[in-house]
Amino acid sequence: MFIVRVSARAKDGAREQFLQVLQQQIEEVPKRFPLCCTYRACVDAADPQAFLVYEEWVSREAYVEFSTSEYVWQVMSQLGPLMGNQDAAFYEADPADLPLA
Repeated sequence: MFIVRVSARAKDGAREQFLQVLQQQIEEVPKRFPLCCTYRACVDAADPQAFLVYEEWVSREAYVEFSTSEYVWQVMSQLGPLMGNQDAAFYEADPADLPLA
């Protein structure tokens, strides 16, 4: 499993538009990309301009296929002007390798 965590801030005055694009992604990504296991977005409890996107993919290759797709290019052309700082982290996990304790 390949896990992606993206933290981003909506620019001042762009929060509602930013939320609309995220909502669209939450609905569309799992439908368009069947190798996506989870695609969620959360609002920071202390900062309503800050968001976290959490993604789980069956493999790194599945994520790369998604992240280099025309769909992502189109979404980023919408989100880019609405976004301030962003940060991403990537993790690989094989549930069989994780301790149960």
